[in-house]
Amino acid sequence: MAHFFVKPDRKQMHLLPTDMMEWVPDDDMVHLILDVVDGMDLSRFESRYKVSGTGKPPYAPSMMLPVLIYAYAHGYRSSRKIENLCACDAGFLMIVGEHLPDHATITRFRRRHASLHHRPCGGIPDRDFRSEERRVGKEGRSPWSAEHA
Repeated sequence: MAHFFVKPDRKQMHLLPTDMMEWVPDDDMVHLILDVVDGMDLSRFESRYKVSGTGKPPYAPSMMLPVLIYAYAHGYRSSRKIENLCACDAGFLMIVGEHLPDHATITRFRRRHASLHHRPCGGIPDRDFRSEERRVGKEGRSPWSAEHA
């Protein structure tokens, strides 16, 4: 039997903490999602929680919102599926870090903020995306180009 195979040492401890930014390629949409959510005013999300009380504090909306956006962008809607992905998918792990929300937490967040999902950031004006797409088809240019900024 050949002894040239590279075998993983699953008990190897890392000397330095791993950098989660290295887990995901630079062109993955998780970077964009995190940047956009970091720039959003999430006070409307945060105001729906009690500051004091007993029990474990809730996960920050700045973590839970990117989880849902990233999941929806990849076609995942099931809270149980999203929970599993948070434990094993590099993009989701980059979002949640060492925190692993369970499916009940994901469902509660989704229900608590259902009215905010359609427009979570008050600073971004509403746009009729369908009419923008039709105009792009007719004019052959992007509605997001510099002349439309």
